[in-house]
Amino acid sequence: MYSDIEDQGTVGDHQFAAPPNPNPPRWCKCGRCGDMGTGRARENVCCQQDQCVTTEEYLRAKCLDHNVLTLTIRLHADYMSERSNYRANGYRKAAYRQYILGRYGYLGKGTRRIASSFVVRCVRHWFPAPDGRYMGYKSA
Repeated sequence: MYSDIEDQGTVGDHQFAAPPNPNPPRWCKCGRCGDMGTGRARENVCCQQDQCVTTEEYLRAKCLDHNVLTLTIRLHADYMSERSNYRANGYRKAAYRQYILGRYGYLGKGTRRIASSFVVRCVRHWFPAPDGRYMGYKSA
C-alpha cells in the first residue's frame, strides 16, 4: 500500500540534535534555544519556561518520527488537494505543523505561530536542506 514511500523507520536511535545550550541568548529562558542566525528577531523564539515545554520524547514521537510525518504529509495533501511532498522540506513542514498543533491546538485558517528555535534546530537537523538554505518563518 505504501510502496511509493521509502521506509526510513523512526528516530529512536538518532542522536538528539539540540541539547541544553551552555550559553543561551538573553531572550531564552528555558536554556535550550539558540540564535537562528537569520537576522530576523521574530524567529528567535523561546517557550519562556524555566524548563523547556518541548520534551525530547514528545519531539521524537510526534514531530520527528518518519511514519507519523508520512501520514501527516498524506493527510495534508489530501485535505489541500495537492500532491504529497516526501522530500526533506515536506518533512520539515509536517514536523512544524505537528509541533504547533500539539502545542497550541487548532489555530484556524491564516493563524500562525512561530516554533521555538529549539524545535526548528532539531527539525532542521533531522531533515536538512540539501543546499543548507531554509525558508524561515513566513507570516500568513
